[in-house]
Amino acid sequence: MSLVVNKNCSSENEGFVLSLKFKTLRLISNNRIHVTAVPASINCKLLEYQREGVRFLYGLYKNNHGGTLGDDMVLGKTIQAIAFLAAVFGKEGQSTLNENRVEKRDHALIICPTSVIHNWESEFSKWSSFSVSIYHGANRDLIYDKLEANEVELLITSFDTYRIHGSSLLDINWNIVIIDEAHQLTNEKSKLYKACLEIKTLRRYGLTGTAMQNKIMELFNLFDWVAPGSLGTREHFREFYDEPLKHGQRSTAPDSCGSPLTQVECCKRLVPDGAIWPYLHRDNHDGCDSCSFCLVLPCLVKLQQISNHLELIKPNLKDDPDKQSKDAEFAAAVFGPDIDLVGGTHKMKASWVSVM
Repeated sequence: MSLVVNKNCSSENEGFVLSLKFKTLRLISNNRIHVTAVPASINCKLLEYQREGVRFLYGLYKNNHGGTLGDDMVLGKTIQAIAFLAAVFGKEGQSTLNENRVEKRDHALIICPTSVIHNWESEFSKWSSFSVSIYHGANRDLIYDKLEANEVELLITSFDTYRIHGSSLLDINWNIVIIDEAHQLTNEKSKLYKACLEIKTLRRYGLTGTAMQNKIMELFNLFDWVAPGSLGTREHFREFYDEPLKHGQRSTAPDSCGSPLTQVECCKRLVPDGAIWPYLHRDNHDGCDSCSFCLVLPCLVKLQQISNHLELIKPNLKDDPDKQSKDAEFAAAVFGPDIDLVGGTHKMKASWVSVM
């Protein structure tokens, strides 16, 4: 797959062609005549990482596969989903669709928390010209009649409504199903999860900022909804991943590094010369009673910062000098000899960095 910037927005190769700013974002099939594109009116407002999210969703779509778009809050998962749908449905006359074109008889379903139903409706009206109906409240039967008459492209409903009344929609073969706040599907015993498993579609997409909250089996449940069987059976996943992780976290766990000592006695010696460990144990150089669990949260925070933007790991001038010194040491370890090429250890002052 290739990414090409081309003034004429054309390519003979299978892949994606990103046109110039204020032009369409074209998602091109192997036939030059048939093109799927995000309308220019949406593309011009997308940031590059959001375009990558659209490409990701379309790549899954054209292969009749589901998946999860994971991104932090306020980073635009909703607009990425709308841009993807606008391309697939051929909005604004900007594209001729490929062989996966959505005909009028096809529909997309969006399931979300009740609190954001009208936000989704508002965003669709702002960005594109979809025929949108809300399946919620006393008008459900009327909305179903509109679906039957092919008068609805997108149906929006809430978790509670689908959990209780979703069986009325089971005879519909949905072209696309999107679940917002998809981490609501992490409990396989819940009525909502069981109801969503019965949805008829190959293209199931989850939007979430927390694919896993407490247990690794939550991750399995989410993936098994968007792409059934992709992680094997539940029993296989529990045996080979969940149970070993649980066992390894116990204080009585056997050695994992060749030492005859138990984990709580041994692991404090594993990371004394790292960039984070010395700072956490500056008052006790021999380690603490919870090593190495004491490193988990600080390391997760750093990984999250690195994932969002590398500038976030640089020292914050508003912090106390001790923390600034620690963060400067960590940044130097990350960037290595390239530290000066990325502006040293001082954060750039662009306002957008503070919201990542």
